[in-house]
Amino acid sequence: MDGYIQVGETAMRDPVTGDFLPAVPLYVRKEDRGRVAETFDGDLKALFAGKMEEYRREKAKAEREQRERDKARAEKRQKRGPAE
Repeated sequence: MDGYIQVGETAMRDPVTGDFLPAVPLYVRKEDRGRVAETFDGDLKALFAGKMEEYRREKAKAEREQRERDKARAEKRQKRGPAE
């Protein structure tokens, strides 16, 4: 494949088992190499930033829910009074 360079591989997942199907190489034209690197770089930054924001939201939600459960347990214990 003259004029092309391999920049990676990709593999789809089997929709039934979730296992990876055979990998397929990804190629770009040599003259597009710089532009592809910039695009991948920008795309990866956006992807990771999005994933980090999703993680922060989910973590904050889990912490908020845990505080609410703890508060409800404390209120329930308070209503029951001291242990006999």
